[in-house]
Amino acid sequence: MSKGIILHLENRQDLRDEYKRLFYQSSLKDDFDYILCATRLDFEKEYELNKAYIRSVIFDLWGKYPEKRGLEEGNDKFITTIEESVAKYNIPIFIYSGYLDDIETKFDDYGTVYKIDKSNGIDVIFKKVKLFHDSGFLDLFCPGGFLDTQMHNEMHETFVSQFRHGEIENIINTVQQADANGCKERCTILFKRIAVQTLMSKLISPVIEEESAVNAAEHYYRRMNSIKFWTGDILEKNDKTEKVLILTPRCDCKKSTSHLICTVNNQFPKDLTKKGKEAILNALINNPQVTGYKLRPLPPCALFSGGSADISTYRLISITELEANYKVLISLSDGLTNEILAKFSAFFLRTGINTIDFKEEISYLEKLNEPK
Repeated sequence: MSKGIILHLENRQDLRDEYKRLFYQSSLKDDFDYILCATRLDFEKEYELNKAYIRSVIFDLWGKYPEKRGLEEGNDKFITTIEESVAKYNIPIFIYSGYLDDIETKFDDYGTVYKIDKSNGIDVIFKKVKLFHDSGFLDLFCPGGFLDTQMHNEMHETFVSQFRHGEIENIINTVQQADANGCKERCTILFKRIAVQTLMSKLISPVIEEESAVNAAEHYYRRMNSIKFWTGDILEKNDKTEKVLILTPRCDCKKSTSHLICTVNNQFPKDLTKKGKEAILNALINNPQVTGYKLRPLPPCALFSGGSADISTYRLISITELEANYKVLISLSDGLTNEILAKFSAFFLRTGINTIDFKEEISYLEKLNEPK
C-alpha cells in the first residue's frame, strides 16, 4: 500500500456516507485512503493493522447517543487508550465532537491533537490534513517516516565517523576506571550525547555553508527534562504581570537557592511599513547601534509572543518565589542564550567613566581648527 491512511471512527451510517462523499470530492483522495469505522473495536483493529501507513486519525467520542452528556460506557477506556498510545505518535489526531466541553482541557498538552466542533464541518479537518501533507510534516514525523528511517541512517553515519582506532575503548576504559559500577549507564548517556551532537552538526551545516537563515521558531523549545529552572528559561508570573529570563550560569542552576534573572518586555517592532521593516531587520540581527547595550530582541513566532530581554533589570530571586509565583513558558536555544549571556557580561563588567564635559571638548576642538 503506497498511499497514507486517514482513519476515522464514526458510528452513524448517514454521517459516514456524507464524510466519504466529501472526501472523494477533495484532492486528498489522490494521496490518501480513507477508512471509516463504525465501532471502537473496528477502529482499534484497523489501527493495529495499518499503523505503519496511518497519517491522521479522526474520532467522535460520543458513540450511539450524541445527545447524551458525559462519557458513555467504554469511552473513558478509549480516552485512556488514546492518551497512552495513539497520542504518542507524531501524526495529527482530531477529536471531532459536538460536546467538546465535556473533555475540557484534556489533550491540551498534545501539540498534534486537535479538538474540532462538529458544527464546523469535516472540511475543516480535511484542510488541516492537506496542509500537513503539503508541508511535508506527515512524511517527516509519521511511523516509517524520516525520523524513523533516514534520521537513523544519518545518525549512524555521523556517529561512526567521529572515532579513530582505539578511541572508543579509551573512552570506555576511562569511564570504567572512574566508576566500574556505573560504567554501563554512564557510557550509554555519554555516547548518546555524542551521537546527537554530531548529527546536529550535520543538520545545521547547510545553514552555515549556504548562509541561509533559520526560522525564529528554531530559537525556542519546551524542555523535556526534570530540572525545574534552567539557564535560558523564560518564566511568566501566574498573574500574567511579568515575564523573566533566567541568567544564572548553567553550572549553578541545580545547587543555587536563588536565580539571576532579568525582565522580558513586550517590545519588538511590528510596524510593516518600509521604515518599520528596517527596524524589524535590525532587531533580528541584534544591531547594537539600534538595540543598544541593554536590550536583546526576541523575535515573535508560533511558539512565543516575542519581546526583548532587558538585561539592565537584572536581579536575584529565590527559587521559593519562582516555584510559588511563576511557571516556565518557553526556553531559548543554547545559541541565543549564550549571546544574551555574553551581552549581559559586557553590560555588567563595564567599568564606566565620569562624563566628560561636552562644551569644553568642543571648545578645545574648535581651538585646534583655528588658523595658526
